[in-house]
Amino acid sequence: MFLKKSTSNGRVFLSFVQGYRDKGKVKHKTIEKIGYLDELEKNMMILSPTLNLLLKNVPYLRLVSVN
Repeated sequence: MFLKKSTSNGRVFLSFVQGYRDKGKVKHKTIEKIGYLDELEKNMMILSPTLNLLLKNVPYLRLVSVN
């Protein structure tokens, strides 16, 4: 499982995603949608220490452009 940062209309969206294989093909399944990062910051929502750690220190977070 990993934290996915994707962009949509210039906004960053966060979600927890699980990778798996189906008939030899790699697929991803969204486990939990967290929300837009700017809204989380705007509403002064306190992120859990684990999520803060992931956002700041995990180098393998993917940034995916969504059309």
